[in-house]
Amino acid sequence: MNTFFKLDNYVVLDLFELQLEATEGYLRFHGSKNFSRDIVFQGQSYIFIPCELSNIESSSNGKQSKPTIKIANINNYISYILKDRSD
Repeated sequence: MNTFFKLDNYVVLDLFELQLEATEGYLRFHGSKNFSRDIVFQGQSYIFIPCELSNIESSSNGKQSKPTIKIANINNYISYILKDRSD
């Protein structure tokens, strides 16, 4: 944990927010391989769910790639979120 806050830090965190139904708010999570616990950032809790983000590219001609995210469905957590949403 001490290395997490050093100025010359090498740890990168990807924080994700998925908007659920309007009355439910957001599912906030992170999938950092360097920090495998829930974290709080700017007052918001982000749970640890192993995931992988790919196809992040940018080019000088303005074309953008279509990013892909793969989320681990540990204990069917994601399945329960999607259940009854016809999603």
